[in-house]
Amino acid sequence: MIESPVYTLEEKDDHFEIRRYPDYILAQVDVGSDYKNAVTIGLGYLPIIFRR
Repeated sequence: MIESPVYTLEEKDDHFEIRRYPDYILAQVDVGSDYKNAVTIGLGYLPIIFRR
């Protein structure tokens, strides 16, 4: 299950919604490997990313 961040609905009509989300940090790493190795390698980058 993927968590959805809390948001405030600013406007809505039949075709779209405008949502306001609180600030958050997103870290993404592209790794060319199978899933298990990619997770291990990707998580290894987190201390480097958040040290800045």
